[in-house]
Amino acid sequence: MILESIKGHKARGVFWTYPNSSGKEQIRDEKINESAYSEFIDDYKKTYFKEVFDVLSSKYKLGRIRILLKQPRSTLSWHRDPEPRLHIPIITNPGCHMVIDNVAKHLPADGSVWITNNTKYHNAFNGGEENRIHLVACVLDHKFN
Repeated sequence: MILESIKGHKARGVFWTYPNSSGKEQIRDEKINESAYSEFIDDYKKTYFKEVFDVLSSKYKLGRIRILLKQPRSTLSWHRDPEPRLHIPIITNPGCHMVIDNVAKHLPADGSVWITNNTKYHNAFNGGEENRIHLVACVLDHKFN
């Protein structure tokens, strides 16, 4: 069951994009019930990830939490997601930026937690020569002003 929850469409979830010059937004992948992701994997229960999870989940209603790798010289598509995200940069480099609604920001790996409005069009790119690794959590109850 757990292995099936991290494959294919269930790893990505629904998002929207403009795939061509027509200007028409299109939906991709399948909608996921984020609130169904409520179990913490046993293999990580005695790790620092559990401590971080406990703190974050005491402040936010969370959906999926993932560790995401963005390899050197790579980027995501320009897209939007159904909910905001929490980002905790673990490994990064000066060439890594998130661009949200045409504003670029480097998120340093200094222990900070960033809440990003992924309901707006955004992407992330790693223009550096080292991996970028973030802990990313879907936030189900946060509204931006």
